[in-house]
Amino acid sequence: MALLSFLTTAIASLVGAIVLKIFRSVHGAWVYWISGLTITGMLLVVQQSPLAAVVVSTWLCVGIYHEFEIRGRATFWIAGLSTSLATAAMILLPIVFGWATGRDFISEFQGLIQQNLQELQKARVLNPEALNVSAVFAILPGILWALQILNLAFSIIFATRLGQVMGFKINKASHALRLYEFRVPEVLIWVFLLCAALVLLKNQPLLKNVGINGLIVFATAYFFHGLAIAEVGFVLFRWGFFLRLAFYLLLVGQLPFVLSGLGVVDYWLNFRERFKVWANKSKNRPNNKPNNQGRTGANK
Repeated sequence: MALLSFLTTAIASLVGAIVLKIFRSVHGAWVYWISGLTITGMLLVVQQSPLAAVVVSTWLCVGIYHEFEIRGRATFWIAGLSTSLATAAMILLPIVFGWATGRDFISEFQGLIQQNLQELQKARVLNPEALNVSAVFAILPGILWALQILNLAFSIIFATRLGQVMGFKINKASHALRLYEFRVPEVLIWVFLLCAALVLLKNQPLLKNVGINGLIVFATAYFFHGLAIAEVGFVLFRWGFFLRLAFYLLLVGQLPFVLSGLGVVDYWLNFRERFKVWANKSKNRPNNKPNNQGRTGANK
C-alpha cells in the first residue's frame, strides 16, 4: 500500500501541475499565490507537512516559470531555476517544520522508504541486496528534482490545450518553451559527462552519490530533448497516428532511456538538421512518371 500511495502522489503531482497552470492563467497572480499560501498553511496546521511539501513545490515550480513566461523570459535556465527552487522547498519544508514542532520527519520518511522496499522485495521485483534505505535516501534529491522537471514539462505541454478544451480562454505565450525546439544547452553535456565520471568512483561515496543524482536529473532533461527530436522527425517524414502511437508505446512507455540517449548524442550528430536534409532529398528525388509521360507524348 505504501508503494501505491507513493505512485498516486507522483501522478497527482503531474496532474496537479497541469491544473495549476490553467488556474494561474485564468485567475491571475494574486489569486494563485494567495491560494497557494493558504492551502499550504492549512496543511501545516493539520500536521500534514509531507503533503504540504508536495503542494508548495508544485505550486512554486509552475508559478515561478509562468511569471517569467508571460514576461517573455521563459528559457531553459528559468525552467531550471523553477524546478531547483521547487525541489529545495520540497526537501526543506518538512525538515524545518519538523525542527519547529519537534517531529522527526526524516526518520518517518526513512521508515516509509523501508516499507516500500519490503513490498518490492515481497513481490520479487527487487533483490533484497540491490537497494537499501540509505542508498534510496542518497539519490532522493535527484528523484525529486526529476519529478519537478516532469511537472513543469507536463504543464507546458498539456495545460493550454486542456484549458481550451475545458472552455477557458488561454493564450499560449509566444516565448514559451516549445517541444519541437527544445534542447538542453550544449555546455551542459560536459556536466553530464562529469556526473557519469563521478559514478565510476568506488572509494568516494559522497561524490558518487552526487554523480548519480546528476545523472537522474540529466536523464530526465535529455528525455525531453530526445522526444523533441522524435517529434521533428514525425513532422518531416509525415508519420501517421498509428506509427506515432506505436513509437510512444514502445519507447516512451517501455524504453524511455533510449530517448535520453538520443538527446545526449544529439550534441555530436545534430539529428534535427540531418532530418531536414534527408526530408529535402526525398522531396527532390526525381520521379519517373513525368518522363514516361513525355516519352509517350513524343511517340504519339
